[in-house]
Amino acid sequence: MLLTFDYFFGSKLVSYFTGNNERQYRILNSVYSHTLKPDFKGIGVWGSEKYVVCTNSLGFKANCNESSNYKDDYFDFAFIGDSITESIGLAHENTFIGLINKKNQKLKLLNMGVSGYSPSNYYQKIKHYVDRGLKVKNIVV
Repeated sequence: MLLTFDYFFGSKLVSYFTGNNERQYRILNSVYSHTLKPDFKGIGVWGSEKYVVCTNSLGFKANCNESSNYKDDYFDFAFIGDSITESIGLAHENTFIGLINKKNQKLKLLNMGVSGYSPSNYYQKIKHYVDRGLKVKNIVV
């Protein structure tokens, strides 16, 4: 049996578990459905847990202490996926991407994951950013 969720139902489900905080930084996008608000710093809620959420200038979950201007940067890895890649409920430093970055600070990493994404969202988002000049050596799905 195949079970899928559309963005509307997925956002309702996320809202049920997280309350209204998620609406501050989860936004619609005309190209790839939905994303995270660029340059955001605030509190996310997952169940009874609260955590710090920061995004960079591209709207990707990021370390709150990192530089936010990525216009001319080159990245070693960009990770894209759904809530597991976004690591909903965790501050960036505690995500698997944050832990990889902590272990090897020379790597330049991006977390393009957003809860509710599917392969079509991955393709549209990657294409959107690559077409606009984002330079990434490896994309991990």
